[in-house]
Amino acid sequence: MKAILLLISIALLSTSSYACDCFWGGNFMEICNGTDLVVKVKVLKKLKDKRHFNHKMEVEIIEIFKGTETSKIINVWGDDGKECRPYIDYFETGGTYYLSLHNYNNEYEVMNCGETYLQVKKGNVYSDERLPKEHSLIGKMRVKKFESQLKSILIN
Repeated sequence: MKAILLLISIALLSTSSYACDCFWGGNFMEICNGTDLVVKVKVLKKLKDKRHFNHKMEVEIIEIFKGTETSKIINVWGDDGKECRPYIDYFETGGTYYLSLHNYNNEYEVMNCGETYLQVKKGNVYSDERLPKEHSLIGKMRVKKFESQLKSILIN
């Protein structure tokens, strides 16, 4: 009986080791030079997996600030419950966002280890309110000011 309880305990502990564990990489301006593609996008639709879970989204590129991408429409992966990515449900279909992305199997992924996405609403850029306030965040900034600062710090 003790052996069975020990095996169950080990199994439970080993599955929890797949959870996300990363250090805060910084705000959007601080991390974007370490990613492959920095873009302004419009979310077209959310794509479900076989469990009917929104695991990636299809976005239309409005503007590329860093990197190269020949497709106007790209797929961006989010979290499936065990990755260090934000959940796709955080993004509104039809919403506009700035994304700092990593290549992922000929598609892209947005990560959680820093401020890797910002939402655009009514001429302003906003940090996600779910991010810890003790980290350095962009907060709220006018789009023109944000884009000017972004262009000045990017290394292509």
